[in-house]
Amino acid sequence: MGSIDRISDLPDPLLHHIMSFLESQEVVQTCVLSKRWKNLWASLQCLHLDLSKFEVGENRKGQFTNFVNTLLLLRDTSDLQTFRLKYRDDDAYVYKGIFMSWILYAIKRNAKVIEIDVTCYVRLPQCMFNSPSLEELNLCVSSIDHDMESRAINLPRLKKLELHGESYDSEILNKLALGCPALEDLYLNECLIDISVVSFPKLKYLNINSSWAEDMRVGSISAPNLVSLTLVGCTEIFGEMSLEKMPSLMNATIDLWGGFPMPSLMNVEKCNLLRAVVNVQNLELYGSTIQDLFEIELPRCPTFFNLTTLSLRAFCMICDSSDVGDFLKRTPNLKKITLCRHCYKKRKSHSKADQGSNSMKSALFQCKKLDEIEVELQLINVRTKQLVNALVESLAELKTTRLVLSFHCTSLTEFHQSCLSMVQGKNVVTFFRCNKFVVCSK
Repeated sequence: MGSIDRISDLPDPLLHHIMSFLESQEVVQTCVLSKRWKNLWASLQCLHLDLSKFEVGENRKGQFTNFVNTLLLLRDTSDLQTFRLKYRDDDAYVYKGIFMSWILYAIKRNAKVIEIDVTCYVRLPQCMFNSPSLEELNLCVSSIDHDMESRAINLPRLKKLELHGESYDSEILNKLALGCPALEDLYLNECLIDISVVSFPKLKYLNINSSWAEDMRVGSISAPNLVSLTLVGCTEIFGEMSLEKMPSLMNATIDLWGGFPMPSLMNVEKCNLLRAVVNVQNLELYGSTIQDLFEIELPRCPTFFNLTTLSLRAFCMICDSSDVGDFLKRTPNLKKITLCRHCYKKRKSHSKADQGSNSMKSALFQCKKLDEIEVELQLINVRTKQLVNALVESLAELKTTRLVLSFHCTSLTEFHQSCLSMVQGKNVVTFFRCNKFVVCSK
């Protein structure tokens, strides 16, 4: 008895959705499957055009451009959902005229999502900045900032914008805010940023990721409806950053680094990173900046009444635990705290380690709603054992709180034995769950 082809019985929209996960050349090849599939590719709504998906050879680039030209010529006149173009090669400038024609095709077909990643300058058509259908735009194109600076921008339906690797100042970003009234999600990746004052009244998601430092700065940003905030980069960039209050903020990640002590790079009067995220529910702080950030802002920080989840990653827990303890006193509704030990340098003498542990322990006693303390260990030594011992002792007071230990750099057997030795003689119950060591008070 022959097998039944049930997939071919599916309606066109569902088949188009399945094909949207394939590269365009793979979709075209489906025409040989059966009569049902012969012309289905011609109404494909998602075009994924990527040079790297073509076999390496002398005529690879010619085959790619010929394929795309033929595809666009034979495709029917239906609208596009997604247009993705990726051409990362040193000779991309040779084809910039062809790229322009492909982008024009996508705009004329009312593409809702456009992603362009090419290693050359392509002067984008004016119609791209005035598209009534465009909802998502992802650009990694040289000198795109010049296009935006000289063009009028009117993208009434644009909700998500990603910009990579170019220069953007307050004038361009404010123009984007005015020209994209529906913009909810903005991602600036490895961009040269020079922002004095910028306002995004409807923005919900803001992600700034940049390792550039020279002649870079982020000043005042107003985004009162922000739900998620991510700041990753050199301390110098965000040293004078001022954020307006964000009452709807749910998630915030701050990951700063620098070659010098953070206080010397930050404007104590202007910088308000912690105070601005006071309404956040889930907060992640990374790197050696944790202690310095607390040192600068804690004296003026209000209580984080909404904070339920706190993650402190890549810092020295023992050295910084007194500062963490001061912060925890401002988190009365905290339910989970995650500590990831990764010590780069010693900031306090070893004699102060016990003081830090005691400060952390006393602060935890004030977190009456705390359900879980998770410690992600990078190594097990005297200092981590001190911290674990202090946390285990705190379980006697925090009756409903569990301690979870995880370790990723050794065998499970060795990890289990190390954990058992750290809690030996304590009045606790222990068990393994999903490769994690769980400790609970009896």
